[in-house]
Amino acid sequence: RAHVGSQESQIRRSDAAVARSEADLNEARRQLSLRDRLVAVSDEATDTLGFAPALRMTGLLDTDVPARHADHVMAVLREALSNTARHAHATSVEIGVAAAERTLRLTVADNGRGIVPETTRSSDPRTPKTKIAQVM
Repeated sequence: RAHVGSQESQIRRSDAAVARSEADLNEARRQLSLRDRLVAVSDEATDTLGFAPALRMTGLLDTDVPARHADHVMAVLREALSNTARHAHATSVEIGVAAAERTLRLTVADNGRGIVPETTRSSDPRTPKTKIAQVM
């Protein structure tokens, strides 16, 4: 039993170390400009999509977009790219991010097959629509 307790203790310490590492990584990402973060996520998506998405950025993204809004945009973008990779069977994706006149717009368009209404879970609190509503 002492051996099992020791292993459980090691697992808890490992879990805590992983959580600290993830927190450190997330903080390091926040230190990057929004433009750099968008490029990094677009580059990361290349592996899961199987092709590089097109990324267009306009406006003063690094100066006019508050950090908390940038964090929400990044979360929504990651979710959209993840959903595209898993469900759309797309061969191209275009990401547009624009800041103008106190408005921030994120557009993710692909040539995939679309959403099947019967399979969507609009009550899921983690859906992109909910994340967007949290920003407003």
